[in-house]
Amino acid sequence: MPLRVSDHAVLRYLERFHGIDVERARNELYNFAAPIHAVGAAHGPIGELWLIIKNDTVITMTPNRPKLQSILKADNDGLNGTHKRAPREDFNWRMRNRKRAHK
Repeated sequence: MPLRVSDHAVLRYLERFHGIDVERARNELYNFAAPIHAVGAAHGPIGELWLIIKNDTVITMTPNRPKLQSILKADNDGLNGTHKRAPREDFNWRMRNRKRAHK
């Protein structure tokens, strides 16, 4: 089995060997993400990068703009549209069957 290096190990290496202040970077990311999260968006541009937020957590930064479909799904509670469907139990099955019988 080949040796793997975890993200945690890389983070600690950068912090302790190269002297990068990880908490400062975390605070900067928080300051970038707070206004985007406040308006309820799941994606937002930060200079040349896009910040991705999921479940109230900044999960990544990417150089590629998210596709419109993924933006709509993320910003509308997983639905690809602007409205929510009625629950199934509210559907009137008798009316549905009656309409079909008349066709």
